Amino acid sequence: MEMKYEDFLLTKEKVIPTTGFTPMPMNTALYKFQSVCVGWAIKRGRAALFQAAGLGKTIQQLEWCDQAAKYGDGPEPILTVLIIAPLSVAPQTIAEGKKFGYEVRLCKQQSDLRPGINITNYEKLDNFDLTKLDAVCLDESSILKSGDGKYAKLLISQCRNVRYLLCCSATPAPNDYMEYGYHAEFLGICSTAEMLAEFFTHDGGDTSKWILKGWGKKKFAEWLAQWAIYIESPGDLGFEDEAIKFTLPKLHQFEHVVESPAADGYLIAMEAKTLTERRGARRASISKRAALCAEKVLTAGGQWLIWCNLCDEGTEIARLIPGAVEIRGATKEAAREQHLADFIAGKVKVLISKPTIIGFGMNLQNCHQTAFVGLSDSWEQYYQALRRVYRFGQTEEVLAHIIISEAEGAVLANIQRKEDQARSMALELKGEMLETTQMIVRGAKKQTNVYKRDKIVKPKYEIHLADCVDLAREMPENHIDLTITSLPFSSLYTYSNSERDMGNCRNDQQFGDHYRYLADEQVRITKPGRIVAVHCMNLTTTKTNEGYIGMR
Repeated sequence: MEMKYEDFLLTKEKVIPTTGFTPMPMNTALYKFQSVCVGWAIKRGRAALFQAAGLGKTIQQLEWCDQAAKYGDGPEPILTVLIIAPLSVAPQTIAEGKKFGYEVRLCKQQSDLRPGINITNYEKLDNFDLTKLDAVCLDESSILKSGDGKYAKLLISQCRNVRYLLCCSATPAPNDYMEYGYHAEFLGICSTAEMLAEFFTHDGGDTSKWILKGWGKKKFAEWLAQWAIYIESPGDLGFEDEAIKFTLPKLHQFEHVVESPAADGYLIAMEAKTLTERRGARRASISKRAALCAEKVLTAGGQWLIWCNLCDEGTEIARLIPGAVEIRGATKEAAREQHLADFIAGKVKVLISKPTIIGFGMNLQNCHQTAFVGLSDSWEQYYQALRRVYRFGQTEEVLAHIIISEAEGAVLANIQRKEDQARSMALELKGEMLETTQMIVRGAKKQTNVYKRDKIVKPKYEIHLADCVDLAREMPENHIDLTITSLPFSSLYTYSNSERDMGNCRNDQQFGDHYRYLADEQVRITKPGRIVAVHCMNLTTTKTNEGYIGMR
């Protein structure tokens, strides 16, 4: 028996089923907003917490892992849970666990795993078979954003059948909406290609760029809010009393520009344009930038966290600042952890490193002075590095010094452009998600699309505003002489976010199922021998959606 039309429309709503379990009482150390987020994530089973730096993602992921281990399969047996974190973050997480009553085991390989909470870093993933785990938590899950990177591929493929998954990040998609697709793929929500086909279209002027469909922002946000909580303050969830405790201090950013030597054949230094030119400009100005940084540090005193982009920058800065400690890629793990512990304890006054080494996940708000002696083109690296000190829990006004050469203007402009773009994107998306997030997390009432009917009746014609299937069903048999229609071509042209919109379909199959309701009525209402004229066309294919470039 064919499904009723009204029931079919309900199947077009994007509802993602939960796969979790009923949460047990939370650790009393959690804030109310944290308990709500963790409880929601436990019930979801596979979820994401996208929260601003300093909102306590560590204790939240520990509580999620603890409950997954103890209650994910009932009271017995204890499940094996693995947290995967950036370099140097594991010792800090273990210490946080002890502070709040969680036992976390540091693991370097599969044989180290035990029932309960385990932790390792991304660089050791080759030593593990994630398919044998019961639950996996990604600390700083923005590692998924590239999709085709080594770790992203491994995580997505090996975690496909892991029962419980949690993603935690302050920058899940720093450059583009479509980067959320890799989180969705990791969590088993849908493939990246399916997300793109449903909510995105190609920019007409640049076929390599995906943009949200005109109607898609709200629907995309509602879909995202079903499996991710995106907040910058407890107030976003209605916890205004707790938002007061999470107030950022003032941030003062200072830009310092040193002279660049003129290239051969030029009278003055020219701004570097290409990646090769920018690297050359950085190397040519290392001594001047390092000297200016050392001057600032030695004059101001106190603790400093200094970020470099090149190894030679770190070497020169360490040479100029007595007692400075540098963490390099070659620094042994034990020494790295000791340096970080000494810096947090105040024993080390000046710490030098790269954003790629300790720029993600660390809580270093014991320091409020930081300097960037050289920038890469990655806004995410800059943001994350700055947020090691500029985060909730920081009690001092933060002073951030950016030291570049004249020739590096394009790098700074690029960072600033990406920052404005990321900020605008984040605020817009969070605003669109807020209603659905509050409805899901706190039970607020959601506004629904209103289906409106209207008509104009004249002696020689009628114009109807209606769902075409509804209108056709109301007509008598053998009533229409000629139908002229241009169908929405599956999801190529989606005119609204309504489930009644025949172009608002997730794939060709759903479009065909929807159109069949109209086609059946057209057969019934068209007079024998008369015509239904349908405008059709071939559609282009893409590598992402169909796997080949051509026509269909």
